[in-house]
Amino acid sequence: MCEIQFLYGLEGNLSEEDLEVFKKMLAFGAQMNNDATGLMKIDGNGRIFTAKAKNFNVVTERIKLPAKVLLGHNRQATCGDKTDLKNAHPFANDRAIWVHNGVISNAESLFQNFKLSRDEIETDSYIIGKLVQYYVKNHKKKFVQAIQKTFARLEGSYSVLIYSRKEDVFYYVKNETTDFTFALARRDGQHIIIGSTDVRNIENAARNEKYGFLAENGYDILGLFDPEPEVIYRISDDGIFQAAKVIKKGYLTWDDRRYRKGWSSWNEPYSSYSCPKLSKWSYDY
Repeated sequence: MCEIQFLYGLEGNLSEEDLEVFKKMLAFGAQMNNDATGLMKIDGNGRIFTAKAKNFNVVTERIKLPAKVLLGHNRQATCGDKTDLKNAHPFANDRAIWVHNGVISNAESLFQNFKLSRDEIETDSYIIGKLVQYYVKNHKKKFVQAIQKTFARLEGSYSVLIYSRKEDVFYYVKNETTDFTFALARRDGQHIIIGSTDVRNIENAARNEKYGFLAENGYDILGLFDPEPEVIYRISDDGIFQAAKVIKKGYLTWDDRRYRKGWSSWNEPYSSYSCPKLSKWSYDY
């Protein structure tokens, strides 16, 4: 299918070294997913830049600092003309920008049942943001409630990062058929969230003998996090992740386990060791 790559600077803009890591992540993802590459960049002032190209090198050459957030997508087409860049990620509307890995098997019926326009975009992934937009505008739902109602209706496979333009935050959600790993990393005193469909991208960026990783001039990996299926995660400056309740029909309430500058759960690779949960003031342990 596809791959998603993600870097988020918690204390400010990313560095030149971070940018090189991101370019390598895109290059690695393009080896097996080379139908198109897309990019979303947010700088420290909230300005958004997007780019799409058939060749990932064209996209990476367009990335210029400053950048606080970098979100990339390597496409392996399963639906829609792979030569038409309108079908490449990220997609956008007035409420959201999003990337998707997977196949939404009931996308066409959802477009028809909700009378939503395809806007000349053929891919199944486009239904995600269209439904979120529909629930926000037509049903006056909060953005996270719109995400819950949207994913309650989706069938198939999905791993999605979606950005709320109004809130200036990201949300992540997946189901059990897809893989994704987040890491809290540190270099030169700066803390960064790294996310990738392929954990090898994180391994390649890391330097941490404790975790079995070692790369020259890489990151110290403070912890790895595998998102739980059907849980909505929020990514912002106020916290690395805040977990919401599992997606079900009914009321949406935030999980009581909110960690500011922390994680809802941790897993260390290749062992049963549990990392302590991090707080805003305790990155070191």
